[in-house]
Amino acid sequence: MNEHQITELITRVLAKEATAEEQNTLHNWIQSKDENKLKYEEFERIWNLTDKDDTAYDANKAWLKLESKINSQKPSIEIGRILRIAAGLLIFFGIGLMAAKYIMSTQYETAETANNESKQVILPDGSIVWLKSNSSIRFKKEEDKQRTVDLNGEAFFEVVKNPNKPFIILTENSITKVLGTSFNLIAYKDSASVKLSVATGRVSFTSSKSKQEQIVVANESALIDEQGNNNKLDQFNKNETLWKDKKIVFEDQALKEVFAAIEHYFEVKISISDTNIYNCHFTGEFNNPSIKDVLDVICKTMQFSYEQKQGNIIVKGKGCE
Repeated sequence: MNEHQITELITRVLAKEATAEEQNTLHNWIQSKDENKLKYEEFERIWNLTDKDDTAYDANKAWLKLESKINSQKPSIEIGRILRIAAGLLIFFGIGLMAAKYIMSTQYETAETANNESKQVILPDGSIVWLKSNSSIRFKKEEDKQRTVDLNGEAFFEVVKNPNKPFIILTENSITKVLGTSFNLIAYKDSASVKLSVATGRVSFTSSKSKQEQIVVANESALIDEQGNNNKLDQFNKNETLWKDKKIVFEDQALKEVFAAIEHYFEVKISISDTNIYNCHFTGEFNNPSIKDVLDVICKTMQFSYEQKQGNIIVKGKGCE
């Protein structure tokens, strides 16, 4: 990597915006040479002296802080030399820091959604991303040599096919790589697990922690758990790929699976009065549904009742053996 790339990478790590893969790349670079380690330590020291909410680097402010720290230490005959070296480092790394922050702000774009909001994002290569609520995606504003995005949350991807330029999604705990396909990815930063559900095509799904890779094809799902284990799932939940179409479909599914899908779709919590309720099965399709419509139909079909209490939905009735 050249000086520009290293500066940008260090800035992303110190700003706590780096992915696990980027953190690993920087760690390897630091360990490769003593010179690199010293350079990183000086950069980190300068970073900690600055106000990272500022878009510009205040060298005078940083210098005064550094000078104050040095003057508060025990005087020595080398103090003048230390100050001169420190001044040079401040200038060198200060310029690099300003450049890195400017590059970060001008080259990248972030799209995000609030609670109970979804959004469609069209990427520079023409790929389409549907962001679910409380999610964000970061990507370069212009098409680059690499098609790489960072995801936090849940999104459905329709990736434009390009065999010469893989599309890569980086999350806190996974690396997803495709050439052109459609799939759903759930990867929230506050959760150590990542779930992939593929609608069409073929996807490479790798754990950042264990480096285990799964090749997942249409109508298959895989899950990376908290330990980094990467396993295919026995069942494919098509509702994890249909939410962006505002549709829920159940095909003779146990109510335990049905309620789990409803919880995920509407971001609610459902509890039951009798565990045997989970054994009942339901078939139905809902277009542009409301949670009331869905629960009314299910409960009428099964002769159940339900009530909402403090944000929690309680389903009552006699279950199935």
